[in-house]
Amino acid sequence: NTIVTDMLIYSSEREPIYIWVNPNHVVIEVLELMWDKAKLSGVSFKRKLSEKLTPVAMDKTAIHNCLLNLVSNAIDACTLGGLTGRKSVVTVETDKPSGWGVRYKVTDNGIGMDKEAQRKVFTDFFTTKGYKGTGLGLPVSQKIVKEHGGKLSFSSQPGQGTTFSLTLPEKKTDTR
Repeated sequence: NTIVTDMLIYSSEREPIYIWVNPNHVVIEVLELMWDKAKLSGVSFKRKLSEKLTPVAMDKTAIHNCLLNLVSNAIDACTLGGLTGRKSVVTVETDKPSGWGVRYKVTDNGIGMDKEAQRKVFTDFFTTKGYKGTGLGLPVSQKIVKEHGGKLSFSSQPGQGTTFSLTLPEKKTDTR
């Protein structure tokens, strides 16, 4: 089902369906959905949600799916490399950079990515998860963020972990 949905989103032109959303509510929903996966994987969550955020115009379902993908990938990064000797943690933060509506940051202390993986991270069908991954999650997420006029970026250090930042623009008026 996920593969079919990703293919449909990736292959079609679509306009986001904007509604005004409290950005922190999206994080709370995603972490609740991912709680069991994290617990089974021995990963704990940290939330650092800004109380200063105001509602942001976004396609809530689409951004929810992007964050779900980023959090799921972060959990996998903490478990795929067989990390030992430290507690696996995924941290999700929100803040409001100047001129933007919201920035979501998803950070893991997992295996990180080497330079080769970093070059290919948004390439269709590229995955570091072997049979567990389709290689569509990040390209689909990038497409959705671009449709919103936002940015999806990352920084990673092998053996140290990865941070993905998803930034959405500030809309001044109703965008419907």
